[in-house]
Amino acid sequence: MNNFIFENSTKVYFGQGCVKEYLSCLADRYGDRVLFAYGGGSIKQNEIYDEVTEILKKAGKTVTEFSGIMPNPTYQKVLEGAAAARESRADWILGVGGGFDTLSHIMETYFCEPDEDNISDDISEALMKSVIKNLRNAVKNPHDYTAKSNLMWASAMAENRIIKLGKKCGFECHQMEHQLGAYTDCNHGCGLAVLHPVYYRHIYKEGISKFIRFAQNVWGLPADGRTDDELALAGIEALSYFIKEIGLPATLRELGIIDEHMLEEIAYSCSISSGSYKKMTQGEIFEIFKECL
Repeated sequence: MNNFIFENSTKVYFGQGCVKEYLSCLADRYGDRVLFAYGGGSIKQNEIYDEVTEILKKAGKTVTEFSGIMPNPTYQKVLEGAAAARESRADWILGVGGGFDTLSHIMETYFCEPDEDNISDDISEALMKSVIKNLRNAVKNPHDYTAKSNLMWASAMAENRIIKLGKKCGFECHQMEHQLGAYTDCNHGCGLAVLHPVYYRHIYKEGISKFIRFAQNVWGLPADGRTDDELALAGIEALSYFIKEIGLPATLRELGIIDEHMLEEIAYSCSISSGSYKKMTQGEIFEIFKECL
């Protein structure tokens, strides 16, 4: 593994009832004016909104709401949030809600050097298997607490830096999707779902040993006399099938993106990741975008 320094002092309160149990105690540590930030309103449907506002008001806090934060927040929305914080003279900001691109973050960390045996990759494989299993269960039963709690902790593990330790981290697919989102405002997770399989078909040869591991250890695919290329591609195909199985889009057209000329402009605006198995060019990124149509 590559050298690293790790320090993480974040305290996590996790589990059923933890908002009711801990929020009022935590709120006492801060000032009386709070900016309550959230997105499109799902927290009102699942009753988290009522629970949080009741706790804050019982704690004597003056609450200013800042809602409508979109999946890809714009610079203008950031400026609006800053203005709301200033105008309300907020002492602190409480953000509630949000969505995951959990599997994507794990894969972007996994598919990069080093390829020698390392703990980060072992953890990533376990996390990917857990996300796949629990996402399937959550889609079948939206009230499955076990599945959803496992997904929440997997999302934390994907982004608390543990699996990134000693890894180069590619994130080329993220670079591509961020630019798509900037130009078209497409949903970040949906854009990644479209891009990942096509992108991986472009780079798998440069990281074939890892893609074989992905096929065998994450998707449980046996070699069965397949060549290395065939096995690696079978793992990518399993990912593609899973994306469709859970109802995510498989093409850019499904996201309303059809303008090839705009895609060329987007491609040539993309940054190139130094951690990717294969150093992309903007021309190849454009080819990937066209294949995603």
